[in-house]
Amino acid sequence: MVQSFRPLNISVRLFLNSRRQSPKDAADPDPPSYQLETPAPSHHAPPPPQSQRRFRISYLLSHVAAVCLSGILIAAMVLLLQKYENKPAPDWKTVTINSALSWLAVFGKLPLMIAVAECIGQMKWILFGKEKRKLSDLDLIDGASRDPLGALNWMLRFRGGFLVHLGAAFIIASIGFDPAVQQLVSYEPRSVIDITQTATVSRNTNYTPVRGFDNGLILAVPRALLWGAQSSVFGAPIQPSWDCPSGNCEYPEIVSVGVCQVCAEITAQIDRNCTALSVQQPFCRGRQCFTSGQLCTYSFNNASVGGGQTFIDIRANPGQSTRDNGKVRIPSRRIEMTTLYIQPDEASKSTQSLPVAPGFIPAGGSHVARAFSCGLSFCQQTFRASVTNGEYAETSIPASQVPAYVLSIPNVEDISDTLLNAPLAVAQDNKTSVSTAALFAMSEGLALSLTGTASVLTGTPSPGDQISEFHRGLYEDLLNKDFSAIMSEMALSMSHAIRSDSKESAKGQVKIQVNHVKVHWRWIAWPASMTLLALIFVVSVAIKCYSKDTTVGWLGHSQIAALFLGLEPEVRTVVDCSGVVGGRIEAANVRSFAEKIKLRLGVVEGRREEAVRVKFCRRGGW
Repeated sequence: MVQSFRPLNISVRLFLNSRRQSPKDAADPDPPSYQLETPAPSHHAPPPPQSQRRFRISYLLSHVAAVCLSGILIAAMVLLLQKYENKPAPDWKTVTINSALSWLAVFGKLPLMIAVAECIGQMKWILFGKEKRKLSDLDLIDGASRDPLGALNWMLRFRGGFLVHLGAAFIIASIGFDPAVQQLVSYEPRSVIDITQTATVSRNTNYTPVRGFDNGLILAVPRALLWGAQSSVFGAPIQPSWDCPSGNCEYPEIVSVGVCQVCAEITAQIDRNCTALSVQQPFCRGRQCFTSGQLCTYSFNNASVGGGQTFIDIRANPGQSTRDNGKVRIPSRRIEMTTLYIQPDEASKSTQSLPVAPGFIPAGGSHVARAFSCGLSFCQQTFRASVTNGEYAETSIPASQVPAYVLSIPNVEDISDTLLNAPLAVAQDNKTSVSTAALFAMSEGLALSLTGTASVLTGTPSPGDQISEFHRGLYEDLLNKDFSAIMSEMALSMSHAIRSDSKESAKGQVKIQVNHVKVHWRWIAWPASMTLLALIFVVSVAIKCYSKDTTVGWLGHSQIAALFLGLEPEVRTVVDCSGVVGGRIEAANVRSFAEKIKLRLGVVEGRREEAVRVKFCRRGGW
């Protein structure tokens, strides 16, 4: 078989005869065979003739190895992504996972492009060895192997050569190789636990309030209870103390001593005593007189409101203890409270002014008094807390408490701080406790603080007049909400105050936002499919190159072979006379002239040797 790079005596003939060829010649099924001219004398002996061309496996293996190298690098991408998928992004100091993928993509794409470009160049010699083609195809196919623009230029000309078109399509598709690799990874911020930091929230599992200034003063209202009740009434309820360094934290179930309340409306049980108003029997408040309607007084037990004077009347009494066999049984409900108040008809949040005459009912109006019976007690509260973006939220679980506290009746001389501070279990599981002093302080001290009234001021207060701003503020809250809602807020505020009054705290988990690697596996199909396509393309070109009807062996995209073929003197003369060389647009002239010339590689025979030669013809003739 012919060897491409053996010393050849090149002879190229130009056929200017434009006579039409027979259909058999136009089809040109076989490569042309013609006699070589007598070679010029040479000092070197000609190489021995070879009957067949060997299959050079090294060419195929080198290109397959390049494609396999690319496949290995793509596999490295997959392994890297599998390792860090749904995990925090690695901290490699100077290199990120995106830059690592970029490097792998660059070195994974490079072997593919080299192998495919080499095979596209080889297809050029295969095509010219099978049929006559325009000389410009040499330049166009080379351009298709260099860059996507050249590949597109080749494909848009719609010329024969399926494998060349396949290679050109690969070159164009390579534009998306790098973007596809970058699309593999995105980052999703997720909350993770930071073990280096700790979150805290206040709690109190053993409520033992400090006694008063006098050691004998055990009935004074504990600071936390009074602080929580008054803060709630005056619009700034106590909030639990907490610390969350990151602004996002979670706490486990926490138990703490708190205050629970139970309220029931008893408005139907109110006693009403009303007086009809008239011109003869008016009710006057300052310069304003009421001459129609009714003026009512409402009462329940010892509480009384209305009569043009009292807005609200609260009676809080301590829970009654019982004695039996040297034991004292203290009920868990430490305060029994009755509240009676005047609520204006159709009260709403916009109703902020106090009624001028409490208990006054206009003609055709309805009664406006309401009454509630409530109980207060210590209880064991269980809650779950969390902090999200710096906002604290707490969810309470139903509280629990013992029905009563049972104590041994001490002798007077045995009463001491140790006895008063002895813990009493608040619930059956003994997780929380309160002191004996706390029980009596709530039932006696807090009950006394809650008891009181709010009335109309008829003049400037004098020294010694009892004016309770606490009850007046509480009544103003009642103008737009029920008493049960106010008591619920008050109990919660006192619970938070009890928790904040202690140095005890519960620990929680600090969460921080960490970017996690999210892999979009569908994008791996692009580089993987390009690798598979390159492998198929390389094998197909190698097989086609060494098939029986192929004129030349593996030449790749080397331009040296074209230089060795050269142009015979007659063609050289035509080219020189055509003026395609030189001038301001010589590249355009060359390509235009190449469109008019066709060539084909053929085997020629001479004395004791054979070689590959090129036969040129103008358009319309061979």
